[in-house]
Amino acid sequence: MRPEKVLPILVVLSLVLCLALVQGCRKQRPGFETNVPPETFLSSVPLENSFVFYRVKLFWGGIDPDGQVVGYYYFMTDSKPTPGVNTWVWTTDTEAEFSLAANDSNTLGHRFYCKGLPRG
Repeated sequence: MRPEKVLPILVVLSLVLCLALVQGCRKQRPGFETNVPPETFLSSVPLENSFVFYRVKLFWGGIDPDGQVVGYYYFMTDSKPTPGVNTWVWTTDTEAEFSLAANDSNTLGHRFYCKGLPRG
C-alpha cells in the first residue's frame, strides 16, 4: 500500500482510539445519583462497678459510604401501652450514660433509637 493512502487511515484510527480513551469505561446513568443514607451502629457496656440494671452506657457511630457523618439524632422510649412524645436529641457525641426509670410496673423495657446525619 502506498504511504499517502496509509496516513489517512492511521489518522482516523488514532482519532477513534483517542475518543474511546476519553469516553472511559464508566456506564452512564441518567439523572442524578441518589445520596445513600449513613449506616449507624450501636454498642453497650456495663458501667464500671455497677450492679444495677437501670443505668447503662451506650456508644454509637456511623459510616456514610458517599460522604461524612457530622452528628447524630437519638431518643429513648419505654414499652408502655401509651407512649409519650418522643423528641429527637441532636449531638455530635458518640456515647452517653443513661439512667432509666425502674419504678413503674407497666414498663417492660426501653428502646434506644439513633440515626446519623450526613453532611450537606
